[in-house]
Amino acid sequence: MFSHLIWAAAAFFYICLAAFSYSRPNLGGEQGMGYGLGLAFFGLGCILSTLALAGAMLYKGQLAAVLPSNPWRTLLAFAGALAFAVAVFSCAMLKWEPVPGVPGWINRLAQSRADIWLPILVLLPSFILLSEARRLAVPALAYQIPLALGVGLSLMICAGLLASWMAAQAHQQQALVAHIQQEDREQHEHYRRDIEAFQPTDPLVNILSFTGRFHDEDVRAAALAKIKSRPDWEGELIALLENEYYYHYAYTFLDGNLVDHPEAFAEPLRRSILLAAAEVRRSIPNSDNLQSWSFDHIGIERLLRAIDEQFASQGVDYRPALRELRQALDTPRPEQFKNVRFTVARELDGWLR
Repeated sequence: MFSHLIWAAAAFFYICLAAFSYSRPNLGGEQGMGYGLGLAFFGLGCILSTLALAGAMLYKGQLAAVLPSNPWRTLLAFAGALAFAVAVFSCAMLKWEPVPGVPGWINRLAQSRADIWLPILVLLPSFILLSEARRLAVPALAYQIPLALGVGLSLMICAGLLASWMAAQAHQQQALVAHIQQEDREQHEHYRRDIEAFQPTDPLVNILSFTGRFHDEDVRAAALAKIKSRPDWEGELIALLENEYYYHYAYTFLDGNLVDHPEAFAEPLRRSILLAAAEVRRSIPNSDNLQSWSFDHIGIERLLRAIDEQFASQGVDYRPALRELRQALDTPRPEQFKNVRFTVARELDGWLR
């Protein structure tokens, strides 16, 4: 009796799905949204009720006539049930709106009202199997052939949909990679044009961002050539280090690009750390948008690498200045930002340890 109730529920959902999608829907605006939600509801009902029916029939041993006992019996039963439900739902969905990329034979099956005749192929044999008396009253082929045909066709539809989805994903990934590569090429050319347009009278700060260690080598080399063509490029860099607004731009250059006279930079670099500490102390109490990345623009990671790579041996102890900067990051915050933790604080803590 319980199996019959589940079968009735499954039949109800398949009938509702077929009736709901029987005529061409209006797919625009709110009506289109309502149609989509209704289709999803009845489709979910079909899937759950079909899986429940397969489970009940397995439990009652009613599938023994079509699925002999073997270790894969349960998996085959549930896989077939799921494939059947998904195939019927897909045919209902594709009936009025064929999807490009889906194999043509699946679209043609959907247009042939497979959401109506495919459930008949599966549900009628299932109804026969629910009762031993009904099963014995008809030839075995009367339920075996339709059931095998319906489930087999459902598996083919699901395999075709899966293959088309995988092909679409691969195509989408290829298109995305091509788009990213094109953007990279355009950005690269933009960088080169900006460097070529840089004039000897332009502020040095305008080109420093192209000297970072993670830029393409040709971009970085072109920018370095422009900078080092200026007679007093080191003096200009030192002047930037001592400027309370532009000191951190120099860190980009000093991280990975050796200077000719590191001893001349050692003390200005230390003072620039004090400028950073002063900036942090000014900014925190007056900020209305403190975030973990709020002071990432200072470039603490670049500064620390520059110290390690070329300035640690110049007779200047940077630790007191860096400790002062770290203390500045603990400046009391406005109440709404009291739990914000800055990423630069972690970088400083690691270096100081």
